Amino acid sequence: MKNKLFSATIFLSFASIILIVIQTFRRAFRPIGNDFTCYLISASDFIQGKNPYTTDSAFPYIYPQFFDVLMLPFTFVPYWLAVFLWISISYFSLFYTIKIILRILNPENYSFYNTLVYFSAINLLQFAILQNNFLNGQVNIILLFLCTLFLYYHLRKNIFFESLFLAIAISIKITPAFLLIFLLFHKKIKTILLTSVLAFLFIFGLPFLLTGFKSIEYYKYYLDTFILHKTMQGDEIIGYSLSSIFSYVTPKFAVILSAFTMIVVNFLNQKLSVIESSKIQKTILFSLYLISILFISPMSEGHHLILIFPAYIYLLDFIIKKPNKILTTIFVIITIVPLVFRKVDLIVFPTLLLLYFIISKLNLSISESKNL
Repeated sequence: MKNKLFSATIFLSFASIILIVIQTFRRAFRPIGNDFTCYLISASDFIQGKNPYTTDSAFPYIYPQFFDVLMLPFTFVPYWLAVFLWISISYFSLFYTIKIILRILNPENYSFYNTLVYFSAINLLQFAILQNNFLNGQVNIILLFLCTLFLYYHLRKNIFFESLFLAIAISIKITPAFLLIFLLFHKKIKTILLTSVLAFLFIFGLPFLLTGFKSIEYYKYYLDTFILHKTMQGDEIIGYSLSSIFSYVTPKFAVILSAFTMIVVNFLNQKLSVIESSKIQKTILFSLYLISILFISPMSEGHHLILIFPAYIYLLDFIIKKPNKILTTIFVIITIVPLVFRKVDLIVFPTLLLLYFIISKLNLSISESKNL
């Protein structure tokens, strides 16, 4: 019976992948394209010496210029192939993100088949979040993979590669920089310094080599129109984040206040943790930091919810190992809300709080979770 269920899950998952591929191509070939189209236009403008932040794209480009450099190879192939490659890389990233998390949680019982089953189950259970990311041509799945690679090498105590992958993630989007606090709490000063140096070289050095002082002009425009504008103006803070709530009280300091709040809460989680396995403990804390990014971000949208996946995988794995009615009910809620209410901030926010709380609860005392 179990094998038939697993086989059905895998089959339905691949059917969902085919559906998403078809939908993504249809979206990408609209006259206005999608965000991936924006990335290509920005990269093309960048290498031609134009400001990548003032493209003719229907969607604004809001990332560091390092991402333009990464996107350049996609501009040299036919558009349909670029779209296909982007989809393929994203699914590859999703599969290996799940694989890495499962190998950490189940080092003795890991198998490729189990990864395939989990991958298939998550494809179906979190279809709405994945569909949102793929149809919009977003980079979030790849970003999550880079952060997970950072965790993988962090646990292996490989300073260079953990720094490299975190630096790449930060150089694509600024928000993974919050994981530097994760390193600080673990007193990984060398990793912080190396990550900072690499991120500086990626964000400023590489674009400068390609465009010279123009890259500085572009960043000044980026700073004035996006970074400072979004973080210092309360009316521009939107979504289901803690920053959005604080913006009603203190608009100019909403992001700073939410960041400080999450730093303190995460610090308490680390200090009070009683889990004996340091690898599992760090994986749980890592997942909490990713949720924290959602609370801090001044722009919270449905596709950003991909960052809950490590916590979601951990909760799913925990329930499978130790079935619990309350935990299962919470898991169902966390599954349904992104599917049905991902655009309703007043419902998404408490759901994220619930996920953060329950993962924190498991982190603080595994033994107590049996009595939930």
